[in-house]
Amino acid sequence: MLTWGLRIATFLILTGLMHAQSITGSIVGTVSDTSGSPVPAANVQVQNQDTGAARTVATNEQGNYAATLLPPGRYTVSIAQPGFKPGRIVDLEVRVDRSLRADLALQLGEVSETITVSDAAATKVETDTSTLNQTLGQKTIVDMPISRSFVSLAGLTAGVVPVTGENGQSLQTSFTNRGNLSAFVSGQRESSVSFLIDGVESRGERLGNASMPVSVDAIQQFGMLRNTMSAEYGNAAAVMNVTIKSGTNQIHGTAFEFLQNSVMNARNYFDTSAKAQTKMNDFGFSLGGPVVKDKTFFFTNFEGIRSRRTTPLLGREPTQAQLGGDLSSIASVIYDPLTTDAAGVRTAFPGNIIPVNRLDPATKNFSNYIPVANLAQPINNSNLSVSPSAIADSNQVHFRVDHALSSTDQLFGRWSYYDAPNTAPSLHPLWSKEYPWTTYNGALQETHVFGPRTVNEFRFGFSRDNIFQKAIGVPGTNLAQLIGLKNTVPNEPDGGALPGVTITGYNVSGGSRPTGYISNRFQYSDVLSLTRGNHVLKLGADIRRLQYNVYSSNSPNGDISFAKIFTTSTAGGSTGGDPLADYLLGAFNTASGARTVNSPAFRNTTYNFFAQDEWKVTSRLHLSLGLRYEYAQRAYDVHNKIAIVDFSTGNLIFARKNPFDPKDLSLNQDTSRALLDEDYNNFAPRFGFSYDAGKDTVIRGGYGIFYDVTQANELNFLGFVPPFQTLISVTNNPKAGTPGTLFQNLFPNPGPPDRIDPGTSTFSHLKTDRTPYVQQFNFNIQKRIFGDYLIEASYVGTLGRKQSKRRNYNQKRITAAVPYFPLPNLGPILTSEKNSNSSYNALQLRLERQFKTGWSLLANYTYSKSIDMDSANASSAANQDATNLGADRGLSDFDVRHRFTAVASYELPFARNTKGITRVLAAGWQTSAIATLQGGFPLTISAADTSGAGSFTALRANRIGAGNLDSGDRTILRWFDTAAFVAPPSGTFGTAGRNIVIGPGTNSWNLAAMKNTSFLERYNLQFRAEFFNAFNHTQWFAPATNVSAPLQFGRITSARAPRNIQLALKLYF
Repeated sequence: MLTWGLRIATFLILTGLMHAQSITGSIVGTVSDTSGSPVPAANVQVQNQDTGAARTVATNEQGNYAATLLPPGRYTVSIAQPGFKPGRIVDLEVRVDRSLRADLALQLGEVSETITVSDAAATKVETDTSTLNQTLGQKTIVDMPISRSFVSLAGLTAGVVPVTGENGQSLQTSFTNRGNLSAFVSGQRESSVSFLIDGVESRGERLGNASMPVSVDAIQQFGMLRNTMSAEYGNAAAVMNVTIKSGTNQIHGTAFEFLQNSVMNARNYFDTSAKAQTKMNDFGFSLGGPVVKDKTFFFTNFEGIRSRRTTPLLGREPTQAQLGGDLSSIASVIYDPLTTDAAGVRTAFPGNIIPVNRLDPATKNFSNYIPVANLAQPINNSNLSVSPSAIADSNQVHFRVDHALSSTDQLFGRWSYYDAPNTAPSLHPLWSKEYPWTTYNGALQETHVFGPRTVNEFRFGFSRDNIFQKAIGVPGTNLAQLIGLKNTVPNEPDGGALPGVTITGYNVSGGSRPTGYISNRFQYSDVLSLTRGNHVLKLGADIRRLQYNVYSSNSPNGDISFAKIFTTSTAGGSTGGDPLADYLLGAFNTASGARTVNSPAFRNTTYNFFAQDEWKVTSRLHLSLGLRYEYAQRAYDVHNKIAIVDFSTGNLIFARKNPFDPKDLSLNQDTSRALLDEDYNNFAPRFGFSYDAGKDTVIRGGYGIFYDVTQANELNFLGFVPPFQTLISVTNNPKAGTPGTLFQNLFPNPGPPDRIDPGTSTFSHLKTDRTPYVQQFNFNIQKRIFGDYLIEASYVGTLGRKQSKRRNYNQKRITAAVPYFPLPNLGPILTSEKNSNSSYNALQLRLERQFKTGWSLLANYTYSKSIDMDSANASSAANQDATNLGADRGLSDFDVRHRFTAVASYELPFARNTKGITRVLAAGWQTSAIATLQGGFPLTISAADTSGAGSFTALRANRIGAGNLDSGDRTILRWFDTAAFVAPPSGTFGTAGRNIVIGPGTNSWNLAAMKNTSFLERYNLQFRAEFFNAFNHTQWFAPATNVSAPLQFGRITSARAPRNIQLALKLYF
């Protein structure tokens, strides 16, 4: 420990106080005379055209200069040297984390004559960086027909696949009931993206989502860094970088109203009766300007959304007759488990009718909360159709002040607020959920210029999240107890929620657990930029203090699943039977229920340090050399109510003291308060090069190691342990003749408080886990063609190592001659480990024309393949056999073989020189479009878990054929070859691999038409009509993939939004 402490201290001394993430750009260049010889000691002034802020630097002996840490904006570079005519380059647009080259050849002559060159919309190859990134300016951001969320902008760049949330692909979406919270960037998980707002991290702690969806009208620039970033960046494998607008010397702003109404929309393919109703109003304003000219500026933005959408839902529900025991309408023969003989053979219920006196009392009580079927003619085997209304409201406010303390000191502060409650309706009101969300984010930054070659930047950031989900229940009523369950959590804070009940093949869900968190993040960073000769050095540190207070109960009201197990013709067989029959008899498959709930309050500090050298080796060769060090202190609970499992003994290791015996300190003498081993050796080298090959061609490449942040959701496992949180799991043996426990008998009485009950389920971490990381590498060629076009071809690769994966360490070893539990004193142990790996290889192509002479174009194509063992840090869905994790290796959940996007904008040249009514009507028209063509996501064919291996087992089907169909053979009734899969026999695992069937792709076009009308010189009124999915292509969701639900297996029963039309009125001034 001491040795590592000395190493860290030495590193700190060598690097000084430093910084982590950049929200600035730079202007670099070479000043020469007309013969190409360098002009040393030239005076170079770099001035912001909107605020007047100026910086002065000088050229070195090679004529090179660099102005670093420049806020994004438009700049003028003025160059003066005795004996030469002064030169000036105007309209240089500095972008986030981009190095803009501005070379100038001075002419001999009088000082009184200035040569001016405009750089507006100039297309340039990037000769001074090796990072693969894409920056979108304000015009692209606000003019495109796209969701008004900055995360959506990432989908317009190469190598990025938006998170749709379908097929369980996104835990962020399921936890928050919101989309557009992250993206899959160059083969990285959705949680592996950092979201920086003015350099302040705004990534949600629990699942890594963007916690502050900034209004696009507040954004000055958006940057997507997707591979081999400089050492300034860390704690993530990709970065979305957003800068908020600042005020200028002129008053400027917007006022807007966007409107959607179902009257204008097309009908969803699966709308069975009335068209889904939509009413959405998106309104707000932005305003910025000077308080004191050239000194103090302000900017503010507000955006509010009020959305009501009916959601057409189809479901297959038991009929009232069936719930009464009459299963004569079911083709399968229903057998009575109580008649099982010594050979395991059962006798059928006469006429498939279960006597009323055999119906489980808890089943009869829960059936009162199953909605009544209302379709006389089923649709896609669904007999229930409802259209409940979903609420999605939000308010956000941003306020920023910039102030020049002096000519060498610049200060800015920003405060942002976001509040967004919404609901997720379901087939029954008490199956629905609420999702409250509140976030605060702020920044305070001071930039000091020590001289022409030295600049320092200090920043403090703060972020607070309050994000929850909870079932809509009956407050003050213990529904679980009324239904008949015993020993569940007595005082749930939200109260009144139903137990969670699932019946394979039927759309029954019940209630859900309340869960959420409140977090505070304090971020302190500093950067020192030094220009020395042909080197631009940056030294930095970023220190983050986290407070993460979690409420996350598991099964507080009970979770019970039913499958076709005990009503088949033989014990352990698959002939006959139906999951609904098992439900009526109370013969469940697995059940879990919490007796106590723990709410840990985690704390930790992360220390990050880096050194970066941008070295202009020659006039053609540029090297980027960096080293980063990251140390994330293991989190501890302020209450010390955490533990891990000692897998060698089955005992629990507690922090500080043994709650069963407070005087016993023997269990943790060699364990820190945080329980997990610290990880000190996280050094991340970065290397990149760019070579100017001439003729507007540059060759680039790079390599780097990037450490990721483990989601705080995994921290919860430390607190999900008895006695702080007690979870009882019960699994009925699928090969037994009769169930050992019935629904009405849940849950067993607790034992004495000084011991753990046998069968108690718990969670754990591996004590020796390390920090996950990826290796990134790329090779890239850029070329300017036809003067205004930039083409880019890149090979991009990543290798993920030590990535998070979950498994049930105490899964029953059903493949042994005599099945057994490794730790018989405990139940299932869901364990968070760092034992997964991944790989990604891609060809990424880009064609870009910046906005000039009235039009712009950005097109990207990606051909890629992503493979991993698990695609989400906080999911056990991929895990079938805990002893064979290699069998989970397959295509990533987000693997997309082909993806193409094109973004275009065109200002129609009509009537520009006319006057009067002709100009009012005919001039100022503009169009824009986004085209998205994408292959389908891979799907795993699952089966109802009849393995008997216990909780946290994601059983896959048996594969007996290829599975995929040719494109011409696919229909919504049979998307893949359903005959290629069968349910595995009871007591076994499935043979099918993970993600072996390809789902539907995307073919979507968004179009917009805008009319700009200028008046009173400074005002422009814009009317716009936007058409999302303009050609109304049906965009299918994934088909049903559970082989144990044959009536829906292979069928597609839902689709994404049809054509939606949005109208808007926007005032610019």
